[in-house]
Amino acid sequence: MIALLFGLLAGPMQTAERVRVEVTWDGQDCGASADGERLSMNDLEARSARWARDGRAASVFWARDVPYRCIGGAIYLLQRGGVSEVASDWPGTTQVSITIPAGRCRIAVNGHPTTLARLRKEAAKWKETQPEVHFLPSPEAEYRCVDRVLQVLRDASLTKLGFIGNEEASEEGP
Repeated sequence: MIALLFGLLAGPMQTAERVRVEVTWDGQDCGASADGERLSMNDLEARSARWARDGRAASVFWARDVPYRCIGGAIYLLQRGGVSEVASDWPGTTQVSITIPAGRCRIAVNGHPTTLARLRKEAAKWKETQPEVHFLPSPEAEYRCVDRVLQVLRDASLTKLGFIGNEEASEEGP
C-alpha cells in the first residue's frame, strides 16, 4: 500500500531507451560506437554522463577479437559516468558480468538485479559450463557483500574469473 502511494506521488515513470554500446578494437586502440556514432574511450566517458542524466541504461556488445581490457574499460567508463545499469548480453556468449554498485548490497548479473540466493543457484549451473565471469564491484561497494559474492563464486569452483577495474587501481599506485 505504501509503495503504491509512493508511486502515485512520484508520478509516472518514464523508461528511456537503452543505449547499445559496441566496443571496438582497431588493432591498436580501444573505441566504441553508440547511437550510430564512433567514439573514443574519452568520448564514451563524457557521453555516458549525458546518458546517466537522461536515465538511460546501456547494453555492451563486442566482437570476439576485442581485447578484454577494452570491454572492461568500456563498462568501467559507463559506470564511472553514472550509468547505473550496464548489461553485457551477447547472444551465445559464455561470459557473465557480475556487478555490485556502491552502497547497499545489490547484485546484478548481466545487468539484471538478483539476490545472493539466486546467484548461488546460477553459479551452481555455471560449474558445468564454466563461463568467463567478469566481476565488477564498485570501489565503494560494501565489503561484506563483495566477500559473500566471492564465496559463492569460490564454492562454484569457477576457473575463469576476472576482476574488471584492477588496471585502473594499479596505475594509481598505493
